[in-house]
Amino acid sequence: MANELRTRTNFVGGLVEDNPLTNVATTLTSAGLAALPVIDTTNHAALILDPDGIHGAPEIVWVTAHSASSTTATILRAQESTSARQHLRDTYWVHTATVRDFEGAFVGTKVTFSVTQSIPSATWTVVNFDTESYDTSNWHDNAVNNSRITLDRTGFYEMSGLSSWASNQNGTRYMAFTLNGSRIQHLPDDSPSSALFSHHYADIRQFTAGDYLELSVYQDSGGNLNLNVGTFFIVRYLGS
Repeated sequence: MANELRTRTNFVGGLVEDNPLTNVATTLTSAGLAALPVIDTTNHAALILDPDGIHGAPEIVWVTAHSASSTTATILRAQESTSARQHLRDTYWVHTATVRDFEGAFVGTKVTFSVTQSIPSATWTVVNFDTESYDTSNWHDNAVNNSRITLDRTGFYEMSGLSSWASNQNGTRYMAFTLNGSRIQHLPDDSPSSALFSHHYADIRQFTAGDYLELSVYQDSGGNLNLNVGTFFIVRYLGS
């Protein structure tokens, strides 16, 4: 994911110097931008154009590229449920907090799947999830790379997973959390003590925006074995 980190700084604002800034323009010109920090492919800064709504509805844009002390910036229009419109020269803009910065206390996702998944014997396998119980920040896609939960901010996260296996008492079972394709934590091997068996595990770790997490499982029953629909993966953002 590009420009996923949210950059914030105090006392930045100015006037539109484009004459005008059209509704499709992607470059903003303003002397006030010189006070904005460097913005590269990993971060963005939110600006509100015409925050007082003098000439129409305010528009939130994201600065996605800005060089040190530059008076121009690349902007992504119509962000955070606003609409792109023309802004006249000398229209005021400000870099400030928006509703997104005060989203509810809970940020996270829980993913499951709608049909059993066949897991081959003696092979670590990532679990695909085609159903979202909730997904507050669009970390997951039910169709594209649907094994992945891709994080949009740096900080501490709680991971919780449950693997529910079909009836079979042969061999062992593992479950692991996977970071960017590599296992970072897994339960010790467990031999099913009853016909039906499940793992549940939780951990808290620090991750970086753009990282993706997956749930991986392993079984060596000697043949394919189904994961039941009750399997789930939860990721929750705790803060920075």
